[in-house]
Amino acid sequence: MEVHKKRYLRDFVERSHLNVEDDLEKVKKQEQKLRSSYEEAIAFINNQFVEMVLVDVAFIIELLVKSSFRQFRNKEDYICSKPWRVRDLLSDLWMLENQLPLFILKDLFDANNYFESPDKFSIISLSYLLLNFKNYDEKTKEESKAIEELFSGKERHHFVDLIRTFNCRMQFQKLEGREDSEETRICISATNVTLSCPPSMTELNQAGLKSQVG
Repeated sequence: MEVHKKRYLRDFVERSHLNVEDDLEKVKKQEQKLRSSYEEAIAFINNQFVEMVLVDVAFIIELLVKSSFRQFRNKEDYICSKPWRVRDLLSDLWMLENQLPLFILKDLFDANNYFESPDKFSIISLSYLLLNFKNYDEKTKEESKAIEELFSGKERHHFVDLIRTFNCRMQFQKLEGREDSEETRICISATNVTLSCPPSMTELNQAGLKSQVG
């Protein structure tokens, strides 16, 4: 996985027309806010922490774009060249990059580096496409626009919160109308009625499970 992360970091930096030091500086400016976003103190020293965040941010952003837009993939792309590999990777996101505070993804994602019409795409709409395993076309264009409007005013602290909400929402839609759906434990979220889902990082911590960053 580290090899793929380095490749995605390279692609991310090349698209930004900056050097890696410039991107590191962007993360460095947000270091205190980033550290305060985690429930437990981060053991990494300053430079290690900043580098780790940049690598994970670049990986997530490139994954979001490459998974739905073929033009950004290349022959070296082991992950996005096969949909089933992306599907397998999603299960890892619950415990790895999912810990990233959502604000740093939004801060470092510049749609102008990818799209001619950057106003149509955001971390939210791209995450929706990824979770649905959809390539971008006219149909998903309208879907992603609707999702963007639905979630734009909702606060999500971590990337996992976003993908967890999407995942739960899709599960509810699949079970909606089934006779046994009333027997499923249902909770009310800030955006919709959703089903019981994989636990959040807070719930995992409360259960005594410790997670690693990066």
